[in-house]
Amino acid sequence: MVSGNVPEGETTGTQMDFSDGGFMSYYVGSSSYEVLSISEDLLYVRTYDSENPDLAWYLRFTSEAATGGGEESLETVYTNLVWSDEFDVDGAPNPVNWTYDLGAGGWGNGEAQDYTSNPENVKVEDGMLKITAIGSGDASGTKHYYDDITLVGAGGAISEVENFEGTAPVFTNFGGASSSVIDNPDTTGENTSTKVGESLKTNGAEIWGGSFFDTSTPLDLSTYSTISIKTWSPTVGAVIRLKIENQANDQEFFEVDANTTVSEAWETLTFDLSTAPAFTYDRVVLFFDFGVSPVGNAAYTSARIKSENLYEFTYGRVEVRAKLPSAGGTWPALWALGANFDEVGWPASGEIDIMEHVGNNSNIVSSALHYPGNSGGNAVTNSTALPTATSEFHNYTVEWTPDSIKFVVDDELIHTSFVNSIDTPFNNNFFFIMNIAMGGSLGGVIDPAFTEDTMEVDYIRVYQ
Repeated sequence: MVSGNVPEGETTGTQMDFSDGGFMSYYVGSSSYEVLSISEDLLYVRTYDSENPDLAWYLRFTSEAATGGGEESLETVYTNLVWSDEFDVDGAPNPVNWTYDLGAGGWGNGEAQDYTSNPENVKVEDGMLKITAIGSGDASGTKHYYDDITLVGAGGAISEVENFEGTAPVFTNFGGASSSVIDNPDTTGENTSTKVGESLKTNGAEIWGGSFFDTSTPLDLSTYSTISIKTWSPTVGAVIRLKIENQANDQEFFEVDANTTVSEAWETLTFDLSTAPAFTYDRVVLFFDFGVSPVGNAAYTSARIKSENLYEFTYGRVEVRAKLPSAGGTWPALWALGANFDEVGWPASGEIDIMEHVGNNSNIVSSALHYPGNSGGNAVTNSTALPTATSEFHNYTVEWTPDSIKFVVDDELIHTSFVNSIDTPFNNNFFFIMNIAMGGSLGGVIDPAFTEDTMEVDYIRVYQ
């Protein structure tokens, strides 16, 4: 269903609103799209991410082949097979080729799964690699609530950092913990405010799981020497760790702990910042139940295998033949990461997404390049319709040369040729990653009835 107009002068004057949570191409939690340009063979739209209103997505739909020059098939320069895994031996993935990422969270993407190496999540069977995401039916964990983060100085002077009553801060979650703004679940005692922050640390989360948000101005520690935070904990003695950090340099930080003294009631905890080094602090990181991983089954388990330190390469044609899961909330990916990411960080390392897919938009596959200035929602990306992505096997290919990077589905170019140069990170070794994430910034809402779904990979091959 499409309807509606926007106020005169803000865009072309036309807006498309999709009912029932519908969306175009990517799931970004928005169902409203501004039409920036439209013709017989082109539709150009913009939408704003509901979780981050400062992040805009621009989508271009055309009836022409998305090749940038009319070239519809790839004329490869790489024909010599140098490495492959045909997945022809049943059991665990070949340890010569693959190792695992393990643990909860999504490395900054707000994902819901816990990655394992268990056979029910990853195995080779019947000539296929099978990565299976499973819903355990147990979404439990530990919840804490917090509010009124306030700088306190001499003589009782205060400066409020966040009270959650206005526009919610943009949270970044990691390690299986997540934060959101909710209605106050306990308006008794010393906190009767309407809105509070909620921290959920799911069963099986990392002991260091937490969340952070950035402040619009640096914390004034020359005037204020402590921070007070109202907290609500289910237990006495829970460790609450506060970390303040420089957005521009994560090596500039200060940490301090406090312990809860009451259970199931609000109290105010104070964190002494008087010995913090004289850095710029414009990021607030909070860890609830620091040092503890809640006991129980993770709500969702999956697998993420990688060739890090086992097979890494520079340039070539990579071909992966796969059939994708279809359940809402699944986010399968076939991709490669710069092998120097542990030295330079991401996105400086570069990322090549050969194929990404979301079950909430199961007829679309996409590819992307992430690098400084073009990462996250601003990545260089394109997508194509593939109605049988979840019912049939398809070939997903990237041709990576010193001069260009091209993405191909079933021998048809879908991504405008990217000009590679010495100024990009795409001239060093990369390693492979294959996984299914659940939910998160791209996977979106997980189907409440989800039980399990599988990505099958027939083979992965590298030609040089």
